[in-house]
Amino acid sequence: MLGQPIPPTAYDLRFSVFGIPVRVTPYFWLTAAILSWREGQFDKTLLGILCVFVSILIHELGHAVVTRRLGWRPEIVLEMFGGYATTRSHSRWGNVAVAAAGPAAGLLLFALLRGLLHTSARHSIAGSDILKFVVGDLLVLNWGWSLMNLIPVLPLDGGQIARELIGMRRPYEDASLAHRLSIAVAAGVAIVALVNPPLIEGLLLLDSKFFAFFFAYLAFLNYQSLQPMNRSPW
Repeated sequence: MLGQPIPPTAYDLRFSVFGIPVRVTPYFWLTAAILSWREGQFDKTLLGILCVFVSILIHELGHAVVTRRLGWRPEIVLEMFGGYATTRSHSRWGNVAVAAAGPAAGLLLFALLRGLLHTSARHSIAGSDILKFVVGDLLVLNWGWSLMNLIPVLPLDGGQIARELIGMRRPYEDASLAHRLSIAVAAGVAIVALVNPPLIEGLLLLDSKFFAFFFAYLAFLNYQSLQPMNRSPW
């Protein structure tokens, strides 16, 4: 989740999955459309929005299911550039489990879809342009989104995991050290993304310049968060 939670509106879509309430804000659909936009391919843009929705919902369900197992009643909110599942602080290892469950859910969906391609269903998928596109998009999104979220940069899941692991050894410095690590890693990812070509031409979600901007922004957010913790300039 980036920034502050968006308060409920009359235009939110609400439903529940496995008894877990889900709220989808209008901003989610807007950013999903921007990320899925394909020039001159409106049908694929709509399918892309659906794939983004399913992928992020599965990711947040991973967090929410583990949170519920730990005794808390979660809610999932899908908003700009992603979403979040409400939780509370658990033990260090409990927090690691909650953070890791999101990427794990995405990787599980990826593995299931890959397995499906090795069954007789692959013939039906190959014979349908829509199914071929949807399965391909879900594979790319859940593989890429899950791995990206494991990068140790706050507020991504990898950053949350890194903060908890640091806290096991340096409990009074976990936040400041996690922010420092996040700045270094985010800056490195931004530089690498900037000098590499896009993974898929014309798709913003997999555009290297978007990745560079996104991680540069995360580096800036972490720098801002670090300043009040410093007694001297960093």
